[in-house]
Amino acid sequence: MTTNKPEAAGADDTKRGLYDKFTVTRNDNKARHNDCEYFVLDWRHDKHALAAIAAYIKSCRKEYPALAADLLRKLEHYKTLREMEDK
Repeated sequence: MTTNKPEAAGADDTKRGLYDKFTVTRNDNKARHNDCEYFVLDWRHDKHALAAIAAYIKSCRKEYPALAADLLRKLEHYKTLREMEDK
């Protein structure tokens, strides 16, 4: 459920809240969970994304260790990129 509609484009993102910015489709063509809602994170540009992904890794690592390991590798990559950009 979103709080704002996409026509709010151009509004200040710090005031806009949650809105339908992206459409997500499955690549595996599995027909399940038709009522899902997704939240998209930008690894490269969203300054809060890496902290959110780190929390997700911590949450899922016991149940989905391969996913957690893949996410951790990608997280380390983007942390390194940010460190290089900050210099």
